[in-house]
Amino acid sequence: PAPFGPLPAGDAVKVVTFVPAEHAEDVRAALAQAGAGQIGAYRACSFESEGTGRWLAGDRSDPLVGEAGAAGSAAELRLEMLCPQSRTDAVIAALWRTHPYDEPAYDLFPVTSSSGMLGRLGIVAAMPLATFAESVFSRLGSTGGRVAGDGDRTVTRVAVAPGSGSDLIAPASAGGADVLVTADVSHHRAVEALDRGMAVVDAGHIPTERPGLSRFVDDLRAATPGTNVVDLTEYPSDPWRRS
Repeated sequence: PAPFGPLPAGDAVKVVTFVPAEHAEDVRAALAQAGAGQIGAYRACSFESEGTGRWLAGDRSDPLVGEAGAAGSAAELRLEMLCPQSRTDAVIAALWRTHPYDEPAYDLFPVTSSSGMLGRLGIVAAMPLATFAESVFSRLGSTGGRVAGDGDRTVTRVAVAPGSGSDLIAPASAGGADVLVTADVSHHRAVEALDRGMAVVDAGHIPTERPGLSRFVDDLRAATPGTNVVDLTEYPSDPWRRS
């Protein structure tokens, strides 16, 4: 299956500073220690490019290169690292502690980043939408599942997004999906999918999440022998009560 649909990583900023090459590693390590540079399973991620910094040092300055009261320049690296919004203060404090300049230049740019792809897109044997939906409901143990689309249309390319995945209707459609299997789809989202020529199978929030969570529990038990890991997916958790 191919991944699709970005998974938001939350509010973040890009920290950009300019530092002599011989000091770049110290600054990079300090920013990483303070919380910058985390991208998915990777840590201490950064990007750097070469350039020249120029300045006119004031009479009260203490330049690392050149003299106070005179123009100066130095070969520098532009160092860039992503930083969670919540760690911005700590990262900037680390920058000030480790940067060799008495007045380090830095910028903060708000960014919208992604920590991965939430959905999966794959191929199934061609079948009518109605038949496919019933198979999904049966396999997931869904009750009260819903289908938007012509039951007689043939589906082969299937997009899957566990839980509330209606935000992924556009990328699923762009990926060529005939149908999106997800949950918590509103009226307007279902109409949007149909307008894009894509059907929707709403199999329920818990049923679409249970397979992945159950596998995670199995992996966690295997990785932590002797630990009592409770599989909460075995207990009813539907907040809706039917009269």
